[in-house]
Formats: sequence, structure tokens, C-alpha cells
Amino acid sequence: MKKNHLLIVDDHPMVQEGLVSLLSNHKRIGQISTADCGKNALQLLSRENIDLVFLDINLPDTNGIDLCYKITKEYENTKVVAVSSFNNKSFFKKIIDNGGKGYLLKNSTSDEIVHAVDQILDGKIYFSIDVEKEQKKDKILLTRREIDILEQITEGLSNQQIADKLFISVHTVNTHRKTILAKFEANNTVMLLKKAREMGYLL
Repeated sequence: MKKNHLLIVDDHPMVQEGLVSLLSNHKRIGQISTADCGKNALQLLSRENIDLVFLDINLPDTNGIDLCYKITKEYENTKVVAVSSFNNKSFFKKIIDNGGKGYLLKNSTSDEIVHAVDQILDGKIYFSIDVEKEQKKDKILLTRREIDILEQITEGLSNQQIADKLFISVHTVNTHRKTILAKFEANNTVMLLKKAREMGYLL
């Protein structure tokens, strides 16, 4: 069985020590490195063959969400899982959009963290149990076409412009737009975009 090199990026020594202690005996983890900021993490990644990164999204010198994007783009074989105190839908949506493979809360149990490592190393995406609950809560289901139109609304396009861009009729756009407003219980476009961002449908 391959032994994977784990990098823990967190500026809190207790978090680092706790994760090192927990995962040092994991059968699929070999070497464990630590970094207390984004700069040191990138230096380690440039020198070492890192398989898995546990990444705090709040670092002293950078935004962990942006760092996740940088790591996954520059190191395609490195899997990134965010570790955070915040159970926030917009955060974990951005992590996944930026190439991350998971989102763990810092209050996760030891068993859950060990299970998450196995799932992510097996190529799956893993969310903490509490994150899964948050995702399911108040979930609004949008069709692919509704998502397309919502994205165009964000750009400030009129119904006619959206229709021209998506090669559909203005009537169809108008119908979808009314459905989207109803799903988000929004009375106007401003309220729609505000709610869509708060719920993680838009960045």
C-alpha cells in the first residue's frame, strides 16, 4: 500500500499537533509535514512530492480558498481538503469550485477525520457530517438551464440578451426567470442575487 505524504497547513500549533498525532499512525500516511502560512506551504510543495494537503482557510498571509485554487492548478496530483471552524455553504462551495476534494470542520471526531482521509485518497469528495446537514438544509434545486440563466442574470443581461446568448426565446427566458425568483422567494433581481450568493449558488 502506498504511503502518502501529508502536508498540514495551519497557524495554530495545537491544531497541527493534534492532526499529526492522529494521522501519524494512519496506514496510508507516511511522511507528515507542517506549515504555518501559505508562503511556507508553497515552498514545501515546490520541494516535496505532497499527496494530500489539510488546508486551514484562514491563514495569516493568504486566503486559504485562493491558495486551494493555486495548489490544485500547479500540482494536479495533490489533493486538498479544507479544514475550518466555519460551517458556511459559500465557503465549501468555493473550495470545491477551486479544486478541493473535501471540507472538514475542526470539531470533527477523530474517526471522521481518519475516514475522510481514506475517502479522499480513494478519489472521492468528502464533507464533514455537519456540513452535509447544512447542505441539505434549505436546498434549492435548479435545473441546468435555470443555472445558466441565473449566471447570465448576474452579468446584468436583459431577457432579450440572455435569449440571444443561449439561443432560446425571450418567452422561455421570462418563464425560467419567474421560476427562479419563485424558488428563491425573491421579489426582484436584487433580492434574488443577494439570496443566491448567501446560499452559495453564486461567488
